[in-house]
Amino acid sequence: MVLKYELADHVATVTLDRPETKNALNRELYARLEQALADAHRDPEVRCVIVTGAGTAFCSGDDVRPARTRPPPASASRCRAQRPLPWRC
Repeated sequence: MVLKYELADHVATVTLDRPETKNALNRELYARLEQALADAHRDPEVRCVIVTGAGTAFCSGDDVRPARTRPPPASASRCRAQRPLPWRC
């Protein structure tokens, strides 16, 4: 389970539950978060929504690991060659 949804005393608590990745957002978590927020919006019992994260972090952002495993597009090297960076590392 990548997300927990609890309702108590008119407060919906949505917990991102991928502590092994510091709650990095992947496609599944984005979809579940969107659904949980839509459910809370439609529920007349909900007066407040709290979004929190399991473990030691709230959310580290997008999970970029899937993107790192794909090869870069062929156009990426052309873009770098055509536009040199204005600074040096």
